[in-house]
Amino acid sequence: MATPSELRVNEPTDGDIHQAAGECDEARGQVLEQFRPSFIESAGAFNTPNSLASELKKARIYKGRVRGQLGRLEEQAGNIIINNEEDEALVAQLGEQEEQLRR
Repeated sequence: MATPSELRVNEPTDGDIHQAAGECDEARGQVLEQFRPSFIESAGAFNTPNSLASELKKARIYKGRVRGQLGRLEEQAGNIIINNEEDEALVAQLGEQEEQLRR
């Protein structure tokens, strides 16, 4: 781990900083094309472990919510009732049987 005194020994000059910044900007331009801007914009907010943990928790909750919705939709799709003439006849027959049981 670098200590503050070690960092002072190899301190860059202003020219080095501007040159390195230009190189970083070019590299960032290539990286920005690969990722969605929303992730890059929010990356600056992760300056502490607690903020990162909070964002990861939110992402996991959202992922669980989406998976739950997907599961419910798959179940609903599996339970879709297709009405045809046979089904209508069966419903009528069951309705008659129910009436007979109530008498």
